[in-house]
Amino acid sequence: MEETQVQKRDEDRRNKKMSMIQNPSSMVILFRSRECRAAIGTIYGFDRAMNKIRNMAGMFMPIEEAMDYQEKAANYIVLLEETIRGFFGGGDFDIYRIGQYKNQAAKQILASESYSSVIIPRAPEAEKICRLLEQLDPILANVKQISDFSKTGPIIEKTAEVMFQFHQLTEELSKAAGIDYKPSKGMDALVRTRQEREEKEAVLE
Repeated sequence: MEETQVQKRDEDRRNKKMSMIQNPSSMVILFRSRECRAAIGTIYGFDRAMNKIRNMAGMFMPIEEAMDYQEKAANYIVLLEETIRGFFGGGDFDIYRIGQYKNQAAKQILASESYSSVIIPRAPEAEKICRLLEQLDPILANVKQISDFSKTGPIIEKTAEVMFQFHQLTEELSKAAGIDYKPSKGMDALVRTRQEREEKEAVLE
């Protein structure tokens, strides 16, 4: 791709982000850790699927089935909350107290970053997951700076498992909603690494 085309693509993307942040419900996603960045595409897919399931309920999908999917999403959110609390030693505190309470000027600065993304969540579950991943991201980014994997390995593996479950849930919801879900290259790599580990463990058993 020629340089001018790349510049135009980047400029178009930036303009689109700047337009989206005018919506009060918009959220700027700016992750540093590879794991959370890999989940960005999954966040979009999850939001689309949950929103469509909610719209389908009662007419194109039995209410009981839609409620079952809502419960699965709620259970995943609890898992993510417990994972983050575990990294802080447990305790009952408001896990949503920090995050997307940014003024418009702050949003604009973040959205101008080339590797940021903007989402306008339609499903409340997707908004919660965005807020939770925003809490998880700096933990992972700091953990990756520590070279002693005997200490950081369990945290990294736990996070990879939680991300994998998010991918699985989004696949299931997308199939139920009849929409295409295309995970990012990063999520594909995470899933592949997990599958390879399972295969090795199965051989050793």
